[in-house]
Amino acid sequence: MANEKLLILESCWSEGHRYRLTDRRSTTAIYKAGLDAINIGDRLVTLTRPLISANFVADMDSFLSLPANRKGINVIILSGHGQKFQFEDDDGELVLTKSIAAYDGQVTLLDIEELMYSMSRTILILDCCTAGEHIHKLFRSTDCFGIIAFASEVIWLDSTLFLQNMLLRFLIYGVFSMKQRRKDKVEAILKNMQRDGYKALMDKMKLRWKLRKQPC
Repeated sequence: MANEKLLILESCWSEGHRYRLTDRRSTTAIYKAGLDAINIGDRLVTLTRPLISANFVADMDSFLSLPANRKGINVIILSGHGQKFQFEDDDGELVLTKSIAAYDGQVTLLDIEELMYSMSRTILILDCCTAGEHIHKLFRSTDCFGIIAFASEVIWLDSTLFLQNMLLRFLIYGVFSMKQRRKDKVEAILKNMQRDGYKALMDKMKLRWKLRKQPC
């Protein structure tokens, strides 16, 4: 059985709509190159899709329904330019939230909250600017096993460097092959990265994470 434990949904990192089809920066290519280099014996299969607001829920649901994701931990990365997003709700009240620029519009944190109780084995990584400011609310609104995000503005290369190293450690130390969810193992990796020279970068990006306590 294929070990399809990582899904990357990526848009571009440009702020303007006119550059979204020509921006060639790709976190997906960088992550896959590093993971594939040490992925002996197909311990991990990485699935990739463009981040499309009309399709991202279906893409995530399809990934989560795979046999490999009925046990252990899986990881979903939403990657793109983050920004503030405001709209009027049904009562005419102005709502301010965070969003990630998709190729066809915006994926907001409220859209993610609507997934609700389908990600109990998932570590959701919001690879964009400032989404970590709302991590506690998002954590309460979903049943995600974990959420990792940045609370500050981030430089594309900084977040890519950090997340690539984290994913490599997830692979090396067996996070993708665990039969159960283990908060202690994931948290140990993040804390070890702080000790191994990444603390300044993690502080600069204001890295935030939340993990469920209960094993399964």
